[in-house]
Amino acid sequence: MIGKIRYAGYLFIIIQGVIIALLAVFLLNEQYMSEWQKYPQGSESTVIYLKNVAPEKQKDIQHFLTETADQQKLFISRTDLMLDNNGSIKGYKIGVYGNVENNITDFSFLNCAILNSEKLSTLLNAENPDSTLGVETGSVNSVGDIPHFRFYENVVVKQLGSLFNDSKTVNGQYKIVGLSESEEKESFLHMLSEISGLSESNILETSGGNSSNNLVMRDILLAFFAAQIFLNIVFFLVIAMKNLPKQGKLVLLGWTRTAFAKEILGNFFVFSMLIIPVLVVINGLLGGWGSFSVTLLSRYAAAACINVGLIGAEILISASVILITKPLDAIHGRIPRKVLYGLGIVAYLGVSFGLIFCGAYVDQPMKMISRNASLSQRWETVSQYQLLSEISIGEEAESFSGNSKELDQNLYDWYSSIAEKSGVYLIQTEYYNEDILKMWNSNQTYKAIPSDPFWLFTISPNYLETLGIQVDESALARAKEGARLYLIPAGMNEEEKEQVSKWVQEKDTKSISDGDIQTAFTQQPSFLFIEYESKEKLFTWTTDDKNSTEVNSPVIYIATPQNMKYTETESLKATGFNGYIKFADKQSAMASTAPSILSAYHLTDNSLIFTDVQNYIDGLQKELGTTLLWFGIIFLMLLLILLGLLLTLAMVFRIANQEKINVKKFLGFSFMQLYGKPMLMLIVWCVIELIAMLIIRSKFGLLLILAVSLIQVFIFIKFMARNELKNIITAFKGE
Repeated sequence: MIGKIRYAGYLFIIIQGVIIALLAVFLLNEQYMSEWQKYPQGSESTVIYLKNVAPEKQKDIQHFLTETADQQKLFISRTDLMLDNNGSIKGYKIGVYGNVENNITDFSFLNCAILNSEKLSTLLNAENPDSTLGVETGSVNSVGDIPHFRFYENVVVKQLGSLFNDSKTVNGQYKIVGLSESEEKESFLHMLSEISGLSESNILETSGGNSSNNLVMRDILLAFFAAQIFLNIVFFLVIAMKNLPKQGKLVLLGWTRTAFAKEILGNFFVFSMLIIPVLVVINGLLGGWGSFSVTLLSRYAAAACINVGLIGAEILISASVILITKPLDAIHGRIPRKVLYGLGIVAYLGVSFGLIFCGAYVDQPMKMISRNASLSQRWETVSQYQLLSEISIGEEAESFSGNSKELDQNLYDWYSSIAEKSGVYLIQTEYYNEDILKMWNSNQTYKAIPSDPFWLFTISPNYLETLGIQVDESALARAKEGARLYLIPAGMNEEEKEQVSKWVQEKDTKSISDGDIQTAFTQQPSFLFIEYESKEKLFTWTTDDKNSTEVNSPVIYIATPQNMKYTETESLKATGFNGYIKFADKQSAMASTAPSILSAYHLTDNSLIFTDVQNYIDGLQKELGTTLLWFGIIFLMLLLILLGLLLTLAMVFRIANQEKINVKKFLGFSFMQLYGKPMLMLIVWCVIELIAMLIIRSKFGLLLILAVSLIQVFIFIKFMARNELKNIITAFKGE
């Protein structure tokens, strides 16, 4: 009865089922990873955190942990993140050691045994120290499987000693199972505190957690899911509307409303049930779980059944048009206008709000594009300077997760070797405005706080030389020996100079620990303050349009490798505009990043990429362009759904008023006389949307909504004017 259009409906049902399958795999993986983060579970598990352990104490801690585990029959596990070269979480690496027989070491998921004492014993007794459960870099070292979901995080379990060797650090989160008595726990913590140099409270204090990479994936899936539901409802509603004229004739032949609705839309529901096995197979292929699990299959089947339920609800909403039409009304071609208008308007307004949100959001990346274009002009004088644009994780994943200082140490050693070369600069600037100073005062962050806003420049001696600022050689020599050298503007009043110097000394000695990269300053802090005068304005390297591009007299810290502290040594890997290391030109960058030089400092795998300022800005523009493209796709989907709803409402109006329209058109009524009311309502709503864009001050959103409004008006006029003459002739013929 509905023709070949049914195949489009079947396709929509399959698409919705696949989206639900993808969501099912996503949610199952989130649950799976959450369970792994809790491993091993049990009330007897003691969680400890080792951080910033001094290098000379690391071996002692390793020996203490393993020896104590052997003596007291403990089970120890440590969970580290596995990161890809972009810094995204690709899984978890778990190191284990100790007694697996008398402790809670099993792990299962959805009634599928993943870990047990037998598997763990096989791993711990393996002669190859690189043996794993699960696949890390290759299956050759794997002595057992750990299933995971396709496209999502992987889990690898290995010997704790091997994890120590891989990460080259003892820093991390540990779980100790077997310290059943409080005395045992207290003794363990006391001994660990003495060996590590960390207080017991620090050992028990939680480290920063980690967030999922998959939030963007979740949002995309939910957006497509919501869009597909809307699309299905509109599709079924249009089919029901197009077949309403047939209902009156079939009522005369004895058809009930339910029978007619079943004939028109029932096949779609039947099809959604028939494809349940197909969707289960698709879900299994998408999930990629490596072992058979009845419970997991039941979850996949549940996802397919959810699709059936949703299709049923979508069909029921659309079938309500048929079910609420009385037989007498159907015979006379009358439809339930109020209900249809209500459903259509609610859906139309919902999608319209989605378009308003998209329009408002587009303003942000568009502003960024405009800001970057402005930044390109403001930074024209330094456009050839080379910035660190990319750095790969390489083999130092622990450095990016905060457990290791290996990469920071390598970068520090590399920079120390090139610091005095021509064209090699360390540059970083910060503006401390009134808001920051007020926050420090309210939180009592420091004892001494400057009263007036000021700029703080962190620059190397060779960049200072390019600025034309002369500093006594003896002062520079002291800076190279480890003293923190600060240049204070001569024009600053004496009280402010004293406040700045006190603040600097407090700031620079705060939170220094033995686990930091050691320099002459961190071992024996000392300071040197010198007044200076500068006739030239200095470039501020700011990316904030509110701040000036040039400034007269900033406070300047002259940074050398030996007077750095953790703020600088751990920021050498910072990329982009806020990165510390910069080169004067491409030649200087190439000379200092040659493979032979980087390999000497174990940086070959980190793929340091420096690019000039202009190219970096161009790259940001491309990334923003990609963001706009994705939102453009979502915006287009919403626009198509909106137009579908608009045409549905227009169709309701035409069917409900067809007789009046035919007569008035025959009598010569104009378009506005025929369709003035719906046209006015459409224009009023478009004006409301435009006012909303004006209120939230979205320039680009205003342009988009204006374009959408014009498209809607044009489509509405074309649709309502279509086949008017044919409809009049058909009506007067009585067909």
